[in-house]
Amino acid sequence: MRDALMAFVVAAVALCAVAAFETLKHWLLYVALGDALGTEPLGGYALRGTGLLRATASVGQSIPLGYVVAVAFGLTLYLRRLVSDRAWVMCVASLLAGLGAALSRGPMVGAAAMALVYAVTGEGGKRRLIALTGAGIALLPIAMITPAADALLGYVPFIGAGQDVTFVYRERLLE
Repeated sequence: MRDALMAFVVAAVALCAVAAFETLKHWLLYVALGDALGTEPLGGYALRGTGLLRATASVGQSIPLGYVVAVAFGLTLYLRRLVSDRAWVMCVASLLAGLGAALSRGPMVGAAAMALVYAVTGEGGKRRLIALTGAGIALLPIAMITPAADALLGYVPFIGAGQDVTFVYRERLLE
């Protein structure tokens, strides 16, 4: 079972490399694959907020890509003790880059929830929760004075201006 989970994580890390490339170069690598194979196109170009390209990699859309990466992130937390420290840090960094490249809020919240549950449920959970809370409180003012603060706030629901149509749709759906 561990080998199967590790295989999923390794595949997701490779997927994250493609996703990060797509976002940085503003070029979807697999979008022309449908034309080449004579089938439906695989995904399409979608921008978020300040013009950042939402990566799709070979998954086809950014939200499913984000969820694949979020699940791999949770599995990476579980598989922590099976790999070396250096390999684990590189894997987590790659998965976080892929999660950021998808620019999907739901998978980001899910990955954050998994990290929080992992930190709290392990041994020394109370100490880790206090450390995470302190780090968050300490980093928040620093993050707010950086030039990226406006861009990050643009992605927060009901505060930012990005993608207002999706929020209106969700409000109408709940009504």
